[in-house]
Amino acid sequence: MENPCDGGYCPAKTYTDLRSLVFGIDLSNLAQRRSDTVNRVWGVVMEAGYPQAVITLLALADGTVSVYLSTGGGLTGLGDYEQISNASQRLIGLAAECTELCEAAYEFPLPQQGHTRFYLLTYLGTLAIEAAGQDLDGPPAVAPLFHRGHELLEEIRGLGERLALHRADDLSAAGSSH
Repeated sequence: MENPCDGGYCPAKTYTDLRSLVFGIDLSNLAQRRSDTVNRVWGVVMEAGYPQAVITLLALADGTVSVYLSTGGGLTGLGDYEQISNASQRLIGLAAECTELCEAAYEFPLPQQGHTRFYLLTYLGTLAIEAAGQDLDGPPAVAPLFHRGHELLEEIRGLGERLALHRADDLSAAGSSH
């Protein structure tokens, strides 16, 4: 029987189900597969182990961008926002330059706390590369991927802040009309 805890984390069922969907994608089911996917990479999964949870960032060539938390939360539909879509495509483009530095992945364990793992989803299979700690100990390709992934996360965070401000303005306007 398989241990439900992985890498020191006990993820929510919703999270494990979403990860299973990502790593089990059938290429023939991909809607609007982009023909300009560089070097066979059609998606990137960046997973970072934090003290309380793993954060999973998903960026696909079809424009899908999502963030999942091992605690069960997450955001989907983020690729509809231009800045986020552009940042995700930059991440995928950079990942395409790193395929030769990665190893084939057939299993998809969660990263340990303090580790960041990238899965490059290609038309020939899944590749993986990992770094440990703040110094990004690992292959040289990890640091640029790490920074590009965090640029995408910053775009997502910025969107959240803008939406929160917009909502606060709407609530304020609604309150002053009474």
